[in-house]
Amino acid sequence: MDGKEIIEGLAMKKVILLNSNAKEQELANLKTKLSNSRQFGSLVALANAGQLKSEVNDSLEDQIIIADGRLIDSPEQLLQALDANCTSDFTIIQPAVNTNEVSYESVSTENLIQFILHSSSLFFLAVSATKDALLANSEMENINSNEALARLAISATAQSHSVSIANGIISFAKELPVDSTLTNSQKANLLSYAISSANIEDLFPNYAWKDHEQESAAACFHTLAAHFIRLNDYKSAEECLSMSDQLEDSPRSLALRAMICKEQGQTLGAVANLVSSLQQYEDRKRNNENKHYFTFVPNDLEKINTNLQEGLSALNQQENDKAFGYFKNAVFNFDNFFQETGLDD
Repeated sequence: MDGKEIIEGLAMKKVILLNSNAKEQELANLKTKLSNSRQFGSLVALANAGQLKSEVNDSLEDQIIIADGRLIDSPEQLLQALDANCTSDFTIIQPAVNTNEVSYESVSTENLIQFILHSSSLFFLAVSATKDALLANSEMENINSNEALARLAISATAQSHSVSIANGIISFAKELPVDSTLTNSQKANLLSYAISSANIEDLFPNYAWKDHEQESAAACFHTLAAHFIRLNDYKSAEECLSMSDQLEDSPRSLALRAMICKEQGQTLGAVANLVSSLQQYEDRKRNNENKHYFTFVPNDLEKINTNLQEGLSALNQQENDKAFGYFKNAVFNFDNFFQETGLDD
């Protein structure tokens, strides 16, 4: 390839098909049909995401389309992706979104965590991105294409590239494959990946970082721990709580540890953590004196007291599961955090 061809190639788009088992002749026929687009540069098929990093790094084209070969395999669909007017550094191409589901027009560090937690947002037909926006990706061995494309979106977002979402620009009528929806374990992996890729201040920009840096950071780790608990990743949740405990003593941390203990079958330990948590909530309510950024205002003191009494009675009768339920209700009435993070479900 001479220098002129290389320069011209940089203005075109490379197409990478993930999870593709296309034969050589099939790819040749596909290339011929894709050449109808003036933006088509080259085509490569990859059996898995593990080969993606090197393929991106070696690309001569500056614009790259990565499509899930199980879903996007016809020339017509790929031509729609090639000819789409994607002006962002990184565009996520999705099917038309169900109006009952949460949808996004763009992704930023500010909404990245919620984007990860909503599975409907994490179904990608393809992505169209600049090579520069794809270069920050890490090795992707042993993960499926949907998780791989999600990681690329997270990396691009963390590197401050513009990331947008385009719905319905590719005709799509296939039945979704079994692994098209991310499992809780995969979502937890992506959440960990986001935390390691972006600054925590950027993920939670609305806290009072200037005046209450440590308490704000602790609150971030409490929120992340709650998300990990909902995703059944208790190890990551405990790591977040260990980080928060280094920053401040908080009744939330004790209550979250109680949730983990209960999920792991340690009911008595869960009850003990809830009792300690309630004592700290009461202490913070009495002695706050504007020392803390976060204040805890009980929703219903009468309910809290009733649950406390019922919990103590159940505990005296060695009905630990009942005691846990009562004490948990008391904590949830003390602090809206648990409702806001979905732990009251």
